[in-house]
Amino acid sequence: MTRLSSKALRLSWMFGLLSMLLPGQSQEVMAQILVQGERDFSKLIYVTEDYPPGNFLEEGELKGIGVDLLLAAANEAGYSIKRSQIQLNAWARSYRMALKVPGYVVFSTTRTPEREALFKWAGPIQSGFSVGLIAHKDSQIQINSLAEIKKYRIAVIRGDVADELLIQAGVAPQQLVRNKNPRLLALQLSQKRVDLWAFEPDSAKEVLRSIKASPEDFEQVFRLADNTVYYALNRQTPDSLVQSLQQAIDRVKQTPQYQEIIQRYIKQP
Repeated sequence: MTRLSSKALRLSWMFGLLSMLLPGQSQEVMAQILVQGERDFSKLIYVTEDYPPGNFLEEGELKGIGVDLLLAAANEAGYSIKRSQIQLNAWARSYRMALKVPGYVVFSTTRTPEREALFKWAGPIQSGFSVGLIAHKDSQIQINSLAEIKKYRIAVIRGDVADELLIQAGVAPQQLVRNKNPRLLALQLSQKRVDLWAFEPDSAKEVLRSIKASPEDFEQVFRLADNTVYYALNRQTPDSLVQSLQQAIDRVKQTPQYQEIIQRYIKQP
């Protein structure tokens, strides 16, 4: 039997993975995406998670700042992306697909130094996106430094940037209660099965309302980080596609439409 070269083995593995993810479509997608000079970014495969207000499912329809900005950018560039084209998965799965498979884009993704070289980037979608530690007011938890968080049980989205930040801060893995579903994590906090929930504060209010909990019963007790979120494209995405998406985003931001999208999902005080 002829021994395959390492390059051939890598290509074989890649096509095999694509075949599992996109039966009957993988080779066609690869051929369309990996073309230098291609500018139609609607051909890319967009994956996201349930994390309001950036991206979330409401009454069977995918909505959010990241979703609406992407659709507006496609329209601005003369292309068409439908909400139904965007795949909603657990964050860890969406992130892994964009990391490993050419043609995939994951959003809304926090751009950190650790992730910088893993993807190509377009955006930002939204600035001032913070990660906080949220507690039930009855717990009377007070935290003044990172060192103090290590003794608490903390709910966190598996694979989220908050997960990474907590590990970097020295929190032991056994102190973390990980789940892909933010509503289940919010429920654990409301039932006092965890001490803290690592999540974006404004998003947390919406999730708490969705489980019939009162946001007024909870408070942020520590701010982990201020982040900016982007579309993260697989490293093999041709630069022409990245530039096309970036230019379309920039043009949308020069119009009132971008602020209309923000105001649609972020309630003003």
